[in-house]
Amino acid sequence: MNAPHVSLSIIITNHNYGSYLPRLFDALNRQTHPLDDTEIILVDDGSTDDSVPTAEALGKELNCARFMLLHAGGKGHPAPVRNKGLARAKGALLFAMDADDLIDAEFLRACREMLDYRPSVDLVYTAQKIVHEDGHIPPQTILLPCATPHLLSWQNVVTSPAVFRRKVWENSQGFRRDTMYEDWDFWVQAAAAGFRFGRIESALFTYWKHGASFTSQAVENDRMSKVRIVADNPALFHISVRKWASLALSGHSVESFPRGIIPLPQDAMAFWPTIR
Repeated sequence: MNAPHVSLSIIITNHNYGSYLPRLFDALNRQTHPLDDTEIILVDDGSTDDSVPTAEALGKELNCARFMLLHAGGKGHPAPVRNKGLARAKGALLFAMDADDLIDAEFLRACREMLDYRPSVDLVYTAQKIVHEDGHIPPQTILLPCATPHLLSWQNVVTSPAVFRRKVWENSQGFRRDTMYEDWDFWVQAAAAGFRFGRIESALFTYWKHGASFTSQAVENDRMSKVRIVADNPALFHISVRKWASLALSGHSVESFPRGIIPLPQDAMAFWPTIR
C-alpha cells in the first residue's frame, strides 16, 4: 500500500490533558479545509490520566491521512515533546499545538490559503481568544500585531501557534528546553534567520487559561527564560541587551524588567552607560 500524501503535519503535545482531547479532536474534524492530506501526531509526555486510551479511540475517528500516537516518556517540558513529533512529521507545512488549545473551524483553511497565495510569508498566525476556565474573567479577544524582528526582540507578539513552512524548522535548533518561553524562542530563531510572518486578523485560535498549564509555570521563571532567549540568539540583540543577559547568567543581580519583556537597548544602556 502506498503511503498517504501528506502536505500538513499537526503536532499535538499532551500531558494529562485527556479531558480536553474530545473537544480538540472534534475541532479538528470540523475543519472546513479537508484533512485528507494532513497527518496528526499526538505526542504524550508520560500522562497518568486516561489520555492515551482516549487519544487512541479518538484517533480512529479522525478523517485525516494518518494519525500517529508517540510517547515521549515524561520529559516535563513541552520543547522536547514537540521536537519528537516534528522529527517524525512528513508535511511541507507544520503546526504545533498543545492538547488544551482550540482552533476555529476556519483556522487551517485561512492559514493554508495565506501560505499558498503569499510565497514570501513563512509563518502564519491568527488573532486569539483567551478564555479563563474558572470563568472569573470574561473571554477576551486579542488582536496581535504584525511580528517583526524588532518586536520579537523585546516581546512575544506571536502568542498563538503559527503554521510554518518546513524550512523554518529545518533552519532552526528546534524548540529549546532551556527557556520556559520555548515558543517565543522559536519565533526569534525564525526572525533571526530572515523568515517572514503573516498575520490573520480573525480570532481563530483559543487559548484556555488554567492553573495546570505550562505557561503558568513559565511566569515563575520569567527573568532567566528571557535571558536564555537573548543568550541563545545573540544576532538579534543589541550588545547592551546581550551584556544584560551575560551578567544575569554570571549570577549578577540585574533588573528583571516587566514579565514577558526583554529590555530594549536604551533600557539596558541606562544600566550600562559605557556600552554602545
